[in-house]
Amino acid sequence: MKALVERFGDRIWLRTSAPTPGLSARIKGAYFRKTEKAWTFPLRLDVCRMLRDEFGKGLEIGDVLEDWARAEVSRESTLGALGSTLTAVELTEVPRRYPRMDKALSSRPYQSVAARFIAEGRNVLLADTPGLGKTLEAMAGVVESGVEGPFLVVCPVSVLDDAWARSIERWMPDQDVFVARGSHAKRADAISNGTMYTNGWVIVNHAMLRTVSWWICPVCEARWKASDKPKSAIVNCGHESKNVKTVHEHVYPELFYASGIKEYPMKWGAVILDESQDITVRLSGTPTQTRNGARLLQVRPDGLRIACSGTPMRGKSHQLWGTLNWLRPKEFTGFWSWAESYYHVESAGPFGGMNVGLLRDDRAGHMDKMLSGVMLRRTKAEVSPELPPKQYMGSPLDPRDENSPIAVWLPMTPEQARASAEMVRSGAARIKGGELNAVGALAELTRLQQFASSYGKMSKSSKFKPALPSNKLQWIEQFLRELGIIDPDHAPGAYRPKVVIVSRFTSILRTFAIALMEKGVKVAGITGSVTGKRRQEVVDEFNRPDSDLQVLFLNTKAGGVGITLDAADDMVFLDQTHRPDDQEQAEERINNRRPEEKVATRRYWYLRSIGTVDEGIARVNASLDEGQKDLLDKRRGVAYASAEFDYLEG
Repeated sequence: MKALVERFGDRIWLRTSAPTPGLSARIKGAYFRKTEKAWTFPLRLDVCRMLRDEFGKGLEIGDVLEDWARAEVSRESTLGALGSTLTAVELTEVPRRYPRMDKALSSRPYQSVAARFIAEGRNVLLADTPGLGKTLEAMAGVVESGVEGPFLVVCPVSVLDDAWARSIERWMPDQDVFVARGSHAKRADAISNGTMYTNGWVIVNHAMLRTVSWWICPVCEARWKASDKPKSAIVNCGHESKNVKTVHEHVYPELFYASGIKEYPMKWGAVILDESQDITVRLSGTPTQTRNGARLLQVRPDGLRIACSGTPMRGKSHQLWGTLNWLRPKEFTGFWSWAESYYHVESAGPFGGMNVGLLRDDRAGHMDKMLSGVMLRRTKAEVSPELPPKQYMGSPLDPRDENSPIAVWLPMTPEQARASAEMVRSGAARIKGGELNAVGALAELTRLQQFASSYGKMSKSSKFKPALPSNKLQWIEQFLRELGIIDPDHAPGAYRPKVVIVSRFTSILRTFAIALMEKGVKVAGITGSVTGKRRQEVVDEFNRPDSDLQVLFLNTKAGGVGITLDAADDMVFLDQTHRPDDQEQAEERINNRRPEEKVATRRYWYLRSIGTVDEGIARVNASLDEGQKDLLDKRRGVAYASAEFDYLEG
């Protein structure tokens, strides 16, 4: 069969000499236009490769598409070659404009590769594992690209100042920095002021992108949230859905329009999404307001879109689509057509929906090539193979299973066990009686996780209030005695071991901190309420070798990014979230070491209570089966919670 493909606009068009039944099932994203008697496909290089697989030598390529494909292959090849090297590459703009930055990059040669990758790729995902210096790499990439500002950085609240403002002021002192903090009016002023400068860097937190989109009937002005219905279904008001207007309501219009005036769109020289997985990852069919805002940010044609994330997949590679869609929305248009092109997709069962399974063997090669042209990923083991590996302490849950999760397995105190057993009986009955939805089931499991760390009582508002005794605190006290932190017996100036204690529950951290202070231990904490200057002061004090601050309490999310705790020897986890990426981010806070540093292996202690929800979460996280642990998947989430309660009831 002969086939001709050509590019028209942002689509690939295909005409064949004979019918091609089932083509849309084999190459997703295709649809047949009866009037033109032609197939059209998304304009992507991997689609071109799929068409070559389909038609072989019978495929004739039009001149316009061939020119585009050659340029894309060249770009992909260049970026792929960069992604495979760790040796320094030549930069031009960075050494000319910022010699100190260039010197810093030369101490870690792989960072110059990242700067060149960004400058060449323009719209890229910087996915180096936590601790390799993505902030500096992103800034250097912007400089090396030669693009003019203003520039927008969207990052977690905890690193507005620590990681970004301080770094820009350090490495690019001639650049203007505007951090959006304080009241709504002050934040809006900071954004507007920053956009007035070509060399202005505007730094905002994730939530400031929040945008609600509405579809409005042009006849009666009735409105529907764009996330609720497709345009074709907007007929409830009795009018046809033609010419539906879309209106966007931004929390901060200044990010989208110059000075907030809709007639003047704001076009950025570069937009950097730090910890981009919290914005772009697709976890459900409904886009979040933050992701919606990120999608609507405008970048100049010569500008950059940079996503930074050490954990961009959230456990499963198909969730990369959200980031790819933000980086290149014209190429990566629909999630399901993309997912079905690369993965085995099956029905989720009688309650509807679809499940994304394993990567298709016949498309794995195409996936690798596609990602090499958009994602740069290096691990700490690659760039610093001489560093000792992490050491996970404890024993396996099942000694016969080499993949069984490793932890310090602790029996609960009698008080914890009684309270937990009552919670299990109550929660199981409510789930099996149909009283709880997925959110309620998640709340029940969360309370059980808290009881697995300490005794406690439930308030009238069903809020857990931790109290003692606690099996995990008892272990920590004994551990700190062995280290000489409790009842110290060391000479002035002697080496002082330091420990970081991590939990997702700030209330439990506070309870444990008070108990240790009563034993004479100096402690500090980094939680969501500790930001800005105070956050950095705590980090600096903990990292000082002569400091008496030997125990630092860390909230998993609030303290999991943007800080370096080089002084720590041990990290103790009281619990886990339902996403292993969160623990990896926290682990890297004490593992951010330069190759020249001669340090001992960092030790990680996961404390888990035997016969509790700790075991279930450990099993699921160890398997990395995100489909099982997504407790907010409506009926599937309730089914999972029910199975977990069955396990706990024995």
